[in-house]
Amino acid sequence: MTAYLDTPRHPGASRGPGGLAAETADRPLDSSFRRNDGVAALPVRDETESTPLQMGDRQQVLAALKAQVMKMEQQTPRLGDGDAVLEEKTGWRFGLDEIDARLPDGSNGGGLATDALHEVCGMGPGDTGAATGFALALLKQLSAGDTEPDTKRARPVLWCQNTSARREYGPVYSHGLRSFGLDPGRFVFVDVRRDTDLLWAMEEGMRTGCLGAVVGEVDDATFTQTRRLGLMAGNGCTPALLMRPHNNLAATAAHTRWRVSAAVGAPDVFDTRAPGAFRWQVELARCRGGRPGSWQIDWINHLNGERSDETYRFRMAAATADRPAQPRDRRAPHASTLAATG
Repeated sequence: MTAYLDTPRHPGASRGPGGLAAETADRPLDSSFRRNDGVAALPVRDETESTPLQMGDRQQVLAALKAQVMKMEQQTPRLGDGDAVLEEKTGWRFGLDEIDARLPDGSNGGGLATDALHEVCGMGPGDTGAATGFALALLKQLSAGDTEPDTKRARPVLWCQNTSARREYGPVYSHGLRSFGLDPGRFVFVDVRRDTDLLWAMEEGMRTGCLGAVVGEVDDATFTQTRRLGLMAGNGCTPALLMRPHNNLAATAAHTRWRVSAAVGAPDVFDTRAPGAFRWQVELARCRGGRPGSWQIDWINHLNGERSDETYRFRMAAATADRPAQPRDRRAPHASTLAATG
C-alpha cells in the first residue's frame, strides 16, 4: 500500500494522476521521494539511518534511565512560602548495617520509603504492645537528625485508633512517648468506631501533605483499601504505618511488612534485678525492592542509663552465648531452709 502526499493545487493544475501543473511536474523531486504516475509519495524511511539497539546498549540505556529516576525520587516536595520547593529525601534507616543492607538500595544509603505505606503487626496475641513500641521507635528514627522546626520530620503525627483496639489495648500513653524521644505535643489522636472511618481519616491526613507521619490501628483492610493508602502516601509524600492484628495476614499493598514479638532483654546496667532495654524479635517478612530477614534488636533510651546525643537508637542484641545459660533463681527461700539456717 502506497501513501501519497496531498500536493497543493496551483492555477491551471488538475488533481488527476499525471495532471500536476507543468512547473510542479517538471521540478526534480528529492531523492527521498518516489514518483508514481507523476504523484509525489511520502518520504521513505531509510532503514540504514538508525539501527536497533544491541543487548549491551539496551542495558546501558536502562541503567541510565534507572539512575535518572532514582535521582528524581531522592527529592520530595516541601511546603514553602510560595510554590512547593524540593528538599532532599533522607533515607528512613535503622542505623544498623545488618538491617539497612537488606532495605531497598541499602548499599547506597537508601532505606524505607518515606512516601509509602508500611505494615507492622505482632507475631502472637500478646505482642501488640511490642509492635506498638517498634512503630514508635520507627517514628523516632524517621525524625532523627532533623532539628529544624520547619522541616517535614518535625510536623505533627496523626495516630488513628478504632474502638475495638482502644478497648482491647488502651490508648497510647502520652508520657510513655518520651521513652522513645518523641514529643507528645506533636501527636494528634483520632478515635473512630469503624475501620472505614479510620481509613478515611488516614487518607485525609495524608492528603494535606503537612503531616510528618500517619499511623492507623485497624482490624481489617482489603488490598484495594491499602492500595488507596499507598497512593495517598505517595501523593502527599507522607509515610504511613498500618498496624494490624497478628492473625490477619491477608495480602496488602504495603511496601514492607514487619512482624514483631517481645524478647528477653539484658538486665539493667545499675540493677541486675530490674529489666533493661526493650528487646524485640523483628522479622522483615516482606520488602519491595529489599530482602527479608530476622533480627533481635534493643531500643536504647535514657532509662537505660545512657546520656548522649545518640541515646534514642536501635542496637543489635547481644549474642545468646553472651547471656547465662540458666536464669538466676529469684524465688524466696523455703521455710525449712530459714529454720535450718537459724
